[in-house]
Amino acid sequence: MARDNRSLQPSRLRHATNVVTFFDNHSWLLAQRHETCSTVPWQRSCVIARQKYRFYTERIPVLKHKLWHVIPATNDWRTAVTLVQRVYPGTESWLLYISHREGGYGAFVMNHQGSGAGGWMQFMASTYYAYSDAAFAHARSRGFDVPREANTWYSPLGQAITAGYMRYTGRDGCHWCL
Repeated sequence: MARDNRSLQPSRLRHATNVVTFFDNHSWLLAQRHETCSTVPWQRSCVIARQKYRFYTERIPVLKHKLWHVIPATNDWRTAVTLVQRVYPGTESWLLYISHREGGYGAFVMNHQGSGAGGWMQFMASTYYAYSDAAFAHARSRGFDVPREANTWYSPLGQAITAGYMRYTGRDGCHWCL
């Protein structure tokens, strides 16, 4: 899906919902008691109304699905964790707990005291990259559109997806022993 289409999805859903609501409130236009529009004097309006109503009624679930399954790029850790809940439900409190313990919710934190770990989850770069491709592929296999540019050690969304995947699939092992 193109980047500009992502930003249009909420307005398209709102428009579709408004059209359906309008016809629900003005159901006489649809001439619901008549099998065809040919029996009503507003035949042309009835045909157009039925076409629009059917089109937008079918479009609403598609737009809702797209809105839920498109994970937008973000540079905010808490937002990234919240978005990752769509893909890996039940990992939010764990992700926030570990990141709080490891360095906080703010900017990328580098451990300069020997380990070389960095980020919100204090991943070693080698550990992150060992799991990140599988995490992003797994998210895509579950029907989610995740931004490819987020698959980097320096991205809060990348770290959230990778750590969420590791926790959700039981691959967290003792990387973050409690």
